[in-house]
Amino acid sequence: MASRFPAILVLSALLASAQEPIRGPMLGWVWDSQKETLRAVLGIAGSSLLGASLDLGAPVKSAAISGAQDYALVLLGDTRDPALVSLRDAQPSALPLPDVPSGASRVDLSPPGDSAALSYDDAKKIVLLTGLPAAPSVQASFDLSVEGMPAALAVTDDGSTLLATYPALPATLVFDSGGNRWPLPFGPAVKALAFFENSHDALLSANDGVYLAKNVSDATELTQVWSSAAAGAVAPFDAKRILIVDTDAENVLKLDLESGENLAVQCPCAPTSLTRMSGRVVFRLNEVSKGPLWLVEVQDSGLRTVFVPPDASDPDMED
Repeated sequence: MASRFPAILVLSALLASAQEPIRGPMLGWVWDSQKETLRAVLGIAGSSLLGASLDLGAPVKSAAISGAQDYALVLLGDTRDPALVSLRDAQPSALPLPDVPSGASRVDLSPPGDSAALSYDDAKKIVLLTGLPAAPSVQASFDLSVEGMPAALAVTDDGSTLLATYPALPATLVFDSGGNRWPLPFGPAVKALAFFENSHDALLSANDGVYLAKNVSDATELTQVWSSAAAGAVAPFDAKRILIVDTDAENVLKLDLESGENLAVQCPCAPTSLTRMSGRVVFRLNEVSKGPLWLVEVQDSGLRTVFVPPDASDPDMED
């Protein structure tokens, strides 16, 4: 049976923050792995900066921020205790999730953040959460002592299906919330993957291009939509258009799945991710580092890349 947290506590905490504080323009939030904290990206695309570190009472060892940018699921301190952080609060604080085991190594959220998969490398298991953020529930736990830990994970918004990649085999496994698992009928090694919002369709970035996998929880239909050995991170932009990182050219492409038309823009940042920020049109391309944080903005006329300068108060910032 699923384990449900004290819903009254979670709901009351979120309702208390329902009236959002007055803020200037923001592009969203990022996890700063160097300072082990969450930070706001203040301003607008092309004119923004990193905000101050958020004090949550303990170092943030890992974090995932919802696609709506309204909350974060974090792992705090050396024990990596899971907690929810409402990012709508004027002074965000961490709400512990005592029924979720500590010690996770990574957090992966579904596209808007309704569900989450927590990976426990030491214990060789994955814990699936649903009902986020208002009424979180442990939906399932998967023992991976036979398969080992995957290189990448994706979870559907309803929490019924997980995709896990094992590039060395190569294999991509499908897990359902009932504990069943089976291999996806797909040969190439998958490097990155992402589900569409409120859908069981997924994008697979493989060693020979990008594939659209329709209905991965049932009779999967696979179609190659872009051919290249340089396919990197992938992300749906909407139901008909997707974004792809070309690792060779250091490009970001917007591809129309119906017409096949694509637009590209170069980023001098060796892009490694495509993480949606606020407003649904801006995606983060790399992690917070001593150098600039790079973003791509999807406009009607095309794409443009912009950067957020490194923290000027950091004595180790890049020259």
